[in-house]
Amino acid sequence: MKKILLLLVATTALQMQSQTQCWRDLSYGGGSNLFALRNDNSLWAWIPTETATLEVFAQIGTDSDWQMVSAGDHHGLAIKIDGTLWAWGWNMDGQLGNGTSTNTTTPIQVGTDNDWHLVSGGGWHTLAIKNDGTLWAWGSNYNGQIGINDFGPHQVPMQVGTDTDWQTISAGYDHSMALKNDGSLWGWGANYSGELGFGYNMVSQVRTPTRVNSDNDWKTISTGMWVTAAIKNSGTLWMWGNNYHGTQATGDTQDVHAVRQVGTDADWLDVSTEMQFTLALKTNHTIWSWGSGSFGQQGNGTTDTHLFPVQIGSVVTWEKISSNLYHGGGIRNDDRFYTWGHNFTGGSNPHVIGCTALGSSSETEVKPLAVYPNPTQDYLQIFNPENETLSKLTITDLTGKIVLHQNAPQHPIDVSQLQQGVYLLHLQLGDDDKRTQRFIKQ
Repeated sequence: MKKILLLLVATTALQMQSQTQCWRDLSYGGGSNLFALRNDNSLWAWIPTETATLEVFAQIGTDSDWQMVSAGDHHGLAIKIDGTLWAWGWNMDGQLGNGTSTNTTTPIQVGTDNDWHLVSGGGWHTLAIKNDGTLWAWGSNYNGQIGINDFGPHQVPMQVGTDTDWQTISAGYDHSMALKNDGSLWGWGANYSGELGFGYNMVSQVRTPTRVNSDNDWKTISTGMWVTAAIKNSGTLWMWGNNYHGTQATGDTQDVHAVRQVGTDADWLDVSTEMQFTLALKTNHTIWSWGSGSFGQQGNGTTDTHLFPVQIGSVVTWEKISSNLYHGGGIRNDDRFYTWGHNFTGGSNPHVIGCTALGSSSETEVKPLAVYPNPTQDYLQIFNPENETLSKLTITDLTGKIVLHQNAPQHPIDVSQLQQGVYLLHLQLGDDDKRTQRFIKQ
């Protein structure tokens, strides 16, 4: 029996080492919405806590059939493999599309259709494309961002026009951008900072999709709070809109009202922009950032503001990126998920997020440290093969509330008095090394 137990614990340790290599997609929205998908198609979210050095990633539900996820300012949206669309979060303006204005903390299905292809969450509205290429929108509409020629909010999906050639979408704070199959670029909604790219003579609000220019070579788009970025088939990067934080990479902080190229480089692959800063990926798989770094969101180890693109580190294996006002994140080609910015242990440097509950290591491998049995009813044991010194132990629930604290950890850990549920065990090793493991109390 002892040999079997040791084998199980050793297997757990090996799994812990490889847990960081399990992410396939990510989406950041607003100021604190962070969602990610694992390779097993499970859906995960970041839960802000009162502790500035604590980040908590928790699974949303138990389903493992999610295909894509998109983060709005205070709501989330995801499409399942079967083509159904689901939403959760704030719903005051009907941005969840379920016919109500009731908030929900768990995903609920949007209607009964199973032919959804893409979805994008904005500030208080949502955009989506169906398999037949039709465009749909719902939620807040005070600037015409839904695109159906009115200013009233809508609590259920509304078809935008009758065109069936929409290719991709991006919902900003209160404006919307989209590309068609022919490579043309379209925008509607708010235009106070020039975020629609029409130039200085255009009105401040546009209520229906309107073509931005005559170019037919647009490849990808990204929107944020009053800002827009796009990449052409040539690999050139273009931006317009609010520039208060230097987000436009113009060398100053003047708003840009017309489509404008960023530098002369023609090797841009992807871009994610917000009012505070911009994150971009090149074809050589390096990532670059510029704008405000006041929360460490640029990922370059500083809180400086940069008015032109600055490379983040020297890693050349980045595959996907996403950003919001205060955070940046990316997935590398080994499926490791890194994040940085406000309220993360790694601060302004990228650090890896483990797959169990959270990862708070640097870019080095996670050392084998685990707890067992998991789930448990009475006691937890710590598997610590390197005999590292454990100086402090804290157990919190998923809201960050401390339910057990020990300055000198005792073994085994008595959790018999805890209520049933999911908890996070936080271990302090020495002065700087912190580990966290999720466990289930039965």
